[in-house]
Amino acid sequence: MKKRTKKIKKTITIAATIIFVVLIVFLSYNFIFKSKNDNPIVTDAPNNSTPNTQPSEPIIEIPDNKTKAPNTDHPAAIEPNKKQVEMVASVDRSNGTLFIRGGVNYPVNGGNCFAELAGPSSESIRKDSIALSNPNSTDCKTISIPVSDLAPGEWTFTLNYVSDEYIGVSSDVSFNI
Repeated sequence: MKKRTKKIKKTITIAATIIFVVLIVFLSYNFIFKSKNDNPIVTDAPNNSTPNTQPSEPIIEIPDNKTKAPNTDHPAAIEPNKKQVEMVASVDRSNGTLFIRGGVNYPVNGGNCFAELAGPSSESIRKDSIALSNPNSTDCKTISIPVSDLAPGEWTFTLNYVSDEYIGVSSDVSFNI
């Protein structure tokens, strides 16, 4: 009878140990994974490749505090049978001359370019150019304007492209005289 009692005690001890280990594993698993998902609106800061000397803090998303930046792109005039293309433009000044450059970042056939300039006292100037097609892009022939033809102050311009099939306009580009 003593053997039987020892065997029962041993079985109960083994069963209790197994239940205890399973319970510990279950609680540990829930604690680890549940704590990661407790607050869904707090996210980690994005991982940048440059090291940050300050400790990172979580970003709290609050929709009411978001600001919207105005879109400076100008959609091309709506023309029913024309596809819209994206334009790029830049301006440089050298030896008393302003140079406006840009075009379409992929090849399109034919067409013309023009720059529309707006000056500090509501001056408005239009300068025409031709489109130069090449295998990878379509460039507008550089537009040259003597700086002496422009009033002092802040100017903006857009570069435009028009053909039988396509139309496009760049974002505003600003410069000072």
